[in-house]
Amino acid sequence: MSMRDNYTFVEPSCQQLSIDSLDSCNTVPHMSMGKRLKAELESRGMKPAELCALDPDNLPLTNICSILSRGSKKSQYAPAIANALGLELLWLQTGQGPKYLTATPANISKDDAAILDAYHWLMPAEQAAFFDCAKKNKEIAEKFSNKGPPPTAPPLAARGGKK
Repeated sequence: MSMRDNYTFVEPSCQQLSIDSLDSCNTVPHMSMGKRLKAELESRGMKPAELCALDPDNLPLTNICSILSRGSKKSQYAPAIANALGLELLWLQTGQGPKYLTATPANISKDDAAILDAYHWLMPAEQAAFFDCAKKNKEIAEKFSNKGPPPTAPPLAARGGKK
């Protein structure tokens, strides 16, 4: 039993829920998309500029600020916003359905699913550090896979050390 299992929440549109089932309900149709986005950014401790930095080609800061300040009900940027934040587009637009994108491949392991779940709880800087580390590890693995196994170190005595 995790610490999360000890908490319950009550929403007007839902029965009593555990935190683990909260994301599957998340019916907040009374909120506009702009208000849902604002609440999501606040819950992650993100500023609009940090959201835009996740996908600078598709998320112009002036438009994101406009969505947030007007409390827009819809936007052409909704798909890019949902993708950048790992949210379901339907939830972002309507407040209905699951909140987060879920991994659905049949061959995903429990460990991989746990990593994906944990990733959603990371702050943007932590997500960036995670990807930097993964990229470096991938580059190292590819370097060695193209040249055979990694070289082994010579015996300690050959390096001037004692056995």
